[in-house]
Amino acid sequence: MKQHKFLIPGLLLLVVFLFTSCSNPKRHYDAGEALEGADKRLLANREYMRALKGTNDRKKKAELQKRIANNCRIGKQYQEAITYYKQSIENYNMFGMNAPYQRLAECYISIGNTGAAAALTKDLGGKKPKDYMVHQAEISKAIGAHYELKKDFNEASYYYEQYMKYAVQLKNGKMLRDAKIRLDDVKVKLNK
Repeated sequence: MKQHKFLIPGLLLLVVFLFTSCSNPKRHYDAGEALEGADKRLLANREYMRALKGTNDRKKKAELQKRIANNCRIGKQYQEAITYYKQSIENYNMFGMNAPYQRLAECYISIGNTGAAAALTKDLGGKKPKDYMVHQAEISKAIGAHYELKKDFNEASYYYEQYMKYAVQLKNGKMLRDAKIRLDDVKVKLNK
């Protein structure tokens, strides 16, 4: 009988704790920001995940998912970052907001899956989310830079040409100059 005396209040306390731990997403978000500011990114993610569980607002979810993904990427936890970037992108696209496609591509490149990064450019062309062509250009540039670092100048040249193609379509002079410089550098390296 004495066990029941402590069991029910203990269960009640546990329920209250669980409810309040997720019931204040703003408090968890603020705690996450403070930890992130102190460069304790993976600890910040715990708070962001708690905030994520406590919110139904898809825009806030998108922001939290992107923050979690960014912290995972910086902490070199690329697979987890990929998961959260995908969720974030889905939510951002729902509202016609700019989504972190380039960061997702960088994670794919970091784990050696350039094919998945390249597939994003095709996916973007089909879905046409906000600023899709800018994303296509930036992803092509990132893949080109990856291959240039690996000294695979043929592949780097191909992706820098893609980067230039998007820059021309965007009529973006700064991007076009950057693409031309990168492509010319790689072509010089190819001819050595």
